[in-house]
Amino acid sequence: WLHFKFSWMMEMEYRANFLIYLFIHFLWAGLDLVFTLVIVGVGRIGDWTVPQAIIAFCLLRIVDIVPWGWFLESFSLLPSFVNDGGMDTILTKPIDSQYLISIKKFSFSMIISNLVGGTIALIYIFYKYNIWPSAIQYLSFAFLLVISLFLIYGMYFLSMTVLLYTNRLNNIQQLFIQLFDMSRLPKEVYVGATRIILTSILPIALMIAVPAEALFKGPDPLMWIYFAVLAIVFLLLG
Repeated sequence: WLHFKFSWMMEMEYRANFLIYLFIHFLWAGLDLVFTLVIVGVGRIGDWTVPQAIIAFCLLRIVDIVPWGWFLESFSLLPSFVNDGGMDTILTKPIDSQYLISIKKFSFSMIISNLVGGTIALIYIFYKYNIWPSAIQYLSFAFLLVISLFLIYGMYFLSMTVLLYTNRLNNIQQLFIQLFDMSRLPKEVYVGATRIILTSILPIALMIAVPAEALFKGPDPLMWIYFAVLAIVFLLLG
């Protein structure tokens, strides 16, 4: 909580900068929505219809809060900790060092813009296309979303451990972030070896698709179990 409060105080110290970045994040969200509409202009994308693809996009904007608004801000400090000896201080703290590294900093401009924009857009799409998931679908979605967040954290932190074996790799925190954008598309659009990699070795294609499909498709117990197992594996590896 103290790190959360401290991050807010730091952002409020430069309010103009906060408002500018808030505007920029809203702008990027709008451009991403336009890009999504262009992609689905043919009527379908993989197994998804236009409204289903837009729902997945809205969920991507909300879930983006975690890797962009939280992990990126915290993990971007890790290279300097490794290079200037700050990691030694963290390891001596009477608290889990991985936990301490993971909550160092937050971006409230990203959190607010994505949460507000994504939620409003999602409600609008439900209303416009008359899509009203049942209570079971909402519960399934919430359960799978939590699993997805654990999977995101495990994969992201695992990618950051490369720093421990290299002297200088200051932009490693950008690697997972760039790959994460591939989760905006349904897994069916990937074929061959690419699909195998993105649904098993680096299961990025499942991070948004599995929770999103819980809102507009029937239950898929085997996929849900597989998804949970992947999250556990990457959490243990990370």
